[in-house]
Amino acid sequence: MKRFLSVFFILLCVFLVIYSKEAMLAAKTGFVLWRDAVLPALFPFFVGSGMLFKTGLFDFKQKRRGKSKRFFLPKAAIPVFLICSVSGTPSGARMSSLLLKNNSLSPEEAYRLTAICNLASPMFITGSVSFAMLGSAAFGLPIAIGHYAGALILLLASFFIFPPRAEPGSNAIQNAETNMWKAFTESLYDGMLGMIRIGAAIIFFMVLIRLADAAGILDKIAEPLAVLFKAAGIDPDLSFGFVTGLFEMTQGCAIVSATGASIRMRVTICSFLTAFGGFCVLAQSKTFLDFKTPVYVALKLLHAFIASVITYFVMPFLPLRYEQAFVPFQQGQWQYNAVSALLILASAALGFSAVSIYCVVLKRKRTI
Repeated sequence: MKRFLSVFFILLCVFLVIYSKEAMLAAKTGFVLWRDAVLPALFPFFVGSGMLFKTGLFDFKQKRRGKSKRFFLPKAAIPVFLICSVSGTPSGARMSSLLLKNNSLSPEEAYRLTAICNLASPMFITGSVSFAMLGSAAFGLPIAIGHYAGALILLLASFFIFPPRAEPGSNAIQNAETNMWKAFTESLYDGMLGMIRIGAAIIFFMVLIRLADAAGILDKIAEPLAVLFKAAGIDPDLSFGFVTGLFEMTQGCAIVSATGASIRMRVTICSFLTAFGGFCVLAQSKTFLDFKTPVYVALKLLHAFIASVITYFVMPFLPLRYEQAFVPFQQGQWQYNAVSALLILASAALGFSAVSIYCVVLKRKRTI
């Protein structure tokens, strides 16, 4: 493995010299994506979730911990799932890492929640993938149904069929009185540090994909996949975008959306790529938690398969003639953009409020 990595990074350095212009443009694109989209969306969530942990609201240590008698879920699973459903990737990895550090989860539980709860946000599904790429926010509905329903099915099934064998450690750190200002400044610092890690992973994979494309490597990988797609009755033009999306889902979804395939198949493939997240999200998650990569990849592929199947079969039954959720300003209808932004903020605030109330209720039950 070490020899393979050595050869890989030697070739990477060679390609950086040969395709220096392409690499520079890709790095700038990745930085702009992080600065304009990822940082504003995730940083407030990172600060807010950090405050939840530092103030003791997310306290699920062993003496307070248990499993749902019906679904064998850790009590932290539902709050994590709800928060990650409105925050976006890689929030599942960060939340699981924090819960593992305070002994609220065992390592095996943390690894599973990292993969299952690394979910795309409604803003990304509706705004970026559906409206900006597929041309209508209406397609966000079947993608969202498949995305969140698939994750919930996988969450319940994985813990019900294969209950974790290990329990969290007994050396739980007792909560102390927390200075609110200190907790806030620490949350700011930790949140920004996490955002820098995510930005580094995004820029690296943007450059990596651009170099692989310039060198013709992606085309070589997509060729046999195109044959398989054609044999399965899927438009072979989707193969290049599919391969690209396995590395970085945003670019992959954009390429898939621009093909001439049927809209149903384009939406389905975008649903698959959004659920899988790509190896870029895997690298981002690794900066928070050193999980087992094969377990993560297997769970994400399973989630992607379930989500895409649900999306494909649910599309014919949905009325997909909606007004666009985001309208460009040049059309003179800025109010639609303002209303959409307010709805997104309101849904995020509602999600945080629901999780906070859930945690407070759980803590009160345990203290009675």
